[in-house]
Amino acid sequence: MGPKNLESGMTNSEATKDVLTPEQEAQADYWMAQIEKEMASAAEKSPEQIEKEKVRTELKEIFAVWLVPEKLEPLHALTTQAEALADPLRKEAKLALGEMLKRIHALGDPVDLMEQYKILSRAVGMINSGLVDHTR
Repeated sequence: MGPKNLESGMTNSEATKDVLTPEQEAQADYWMAQIEKEMASAAEKSPEQIEKEKVRTELKEIFAVWLVPEKLEPLHALTTQAEALADPLRKEAKLALGEMLKRIHALGDPVDLMEQYKILSRAVGMINSGLVDHTR
């Protein structure tokens, strides 16, 4: 025999047999259904969460396109203001950076995406005194 239930004095196997009245069983079924509904709704994502995941995925895809040696190396090679202003790749990257930053801010500035943003931003560089500064 198993351990006894202290309140009823019955063993656990006896306590599980026909202990609940039909009313209690109906009430137990009701509350189990309520718990299952709550758990299901908690598992569902809000529209805001779904949108944030979509934006995050899009940003990762955009970074995957930009953070490749074929694009970063030519950007880092720009040294003068004239080169930088004439370079179509830099113009495109600079426009992309603006859009990326808006989306990153909308996500709450996640660290991983900001790090990728900084890599591309440094490759684009800032023009300072006629030279391109790739350190900021």
